[in-house]
Amino acid sequence: MIVRDHYFAAWAAVQGTPYEIKPGEFHLLISLSECKRLRDVYSATVKAEFDLVRQFIRHAQASRSQLPD
Repeated sequence: MIVRDHYFAAWAAVQGTPYEIKPGEFHLLISLSECKRLRDVYSATVKAEFDLVRQFIRHAQASRSQLPD
């Protein structure tokens, strides 16, 4: 299963989920039902923290464009 949420993919890999990386793609080597189960656990535990990291990154990148040259 191709995963586009790299925070979720990294979390799943740390949990022991088998994976492979192909050029431009990250694949979790699990079934759709196992992926749904992992997403439910991820959403209930650490997703909010990773969403906050995304916000920090967006704000930091936006503030760079406002720095004087």
